[in-house]
Amino acid sequence: KGTHDTAIGNFGIPQYGGSMAGTVTYPKENRKGCRKFDEFGVSFKAKPGTLPMFVLVDRGVYS
Repeated sequence: KGTHDTAIGNFGIPQYGGSMAGTVTYPKENRKGCRKFDEFGVSFKAKPGTLPMFVLVDRGVYS
């Protein structure tokens, strides 16, 4: 709980003045998101009736 400065990579038309609600998670592995998370046995799929999940990944160069 609290606030964090962010940059949104939503690949669409930004909704200025809007808000988002959901669960924020930061993965223990694959923190730069270079590989598919299912390769690590991780799923960020929200369960029916719950808020969406937002995954935080580190910016940077990957190979």
